[in-house]
Amino acid sequence: MDEEIKNISYKIIEDEDTGTPLIEIENQDKTKNYYYSIEISEMILKNLKGTREKELNISITDAVIADPAYFNELQRNIQEMQEEQ
Repeated sequence: MDEEIKNISYKIIEDEDTGTPLIEIENQDKTKNYYYSIEISEMILKNLKGTREKELNISITDAVIADPAYFNELQRNIQEMQEEQ
């Protein structure tokens, strides 16, 4: 595991105020950005939507996103919040 951690370009740290995990990403200019997992998921979903819109040459306004069966209630609620944005 320690070897694998050396190869990723981000760190997972704890938000000092809330105790929740934060993803710390260091940019090429050595500045750091911090994101909650919900923000990363939102970026991924927006990217997927944009890619499909370009491929299909249409505007996508509705989509179905399935939660994995192993998601717990908190994870499902977070997914629902992301879908509403």
